[in-house]
Formats: sequence, structure tokens, C-alpha cells
Amino acid sequence: MDDGRCAEFDHLWTDGLRSDPPSADYARAEAEFLEVAVEFYRLHPKMGTMVLECTGFPPFARALQRLINIPIFSWGTLLDYAYSVVVSP
Repeated sequence: MDDGRCAEFDHLWTDGLRSDPPSADYARAEAEFLEVAVEFYRLHPKMGTMVLECTGFPPFARALQRLINIPIFSWGTLLDYAYSVVVSP
């Protein structure tokens, strides 16, 4: 999705660019992620929801939702939903 525009994530995940130990500046990572995610949303204006597939993205879900005003899901929210469907209180 980011075409290499989220450089802070490279410090965590990208072989050859990952720092030792892996670390990233949270505010910078959030700003880079939000810029790319909002642009993606604008390119797909009929999108009714967004699923964040990467385990590194959920910390930014609320900030993204405030900017684009659609539901944001992640693997964690999917698991919570599936669990709530099969387990009754």
C-alpha cells in the first residue's frame, strides 16, 4: 500500500534497512501511515470500511478513523467479532 513511503516502518521490518535493535519513532510512523492511508481512501471514495492487514497498523486505527470517518477493522477486531459470534455470555 505505501510504495516505500512509510520509512519508519523500514526501521522495524525491512531487511537491510532494519535498525539494530529494530525501533521506530511512533509519531513519525503514525504521520507517514496516515498520509498513505488517507490517500488510499481518497483514491477509492466508495470504500465503506477499511481492514488493516498488518499487525503494525492497529495502533493508528483510531487516528485514521477520525480522519476518514469510516469503520476501521484489523485482525484483532476480526478475532473479537468471531469470538463474540460463537461464544454466548
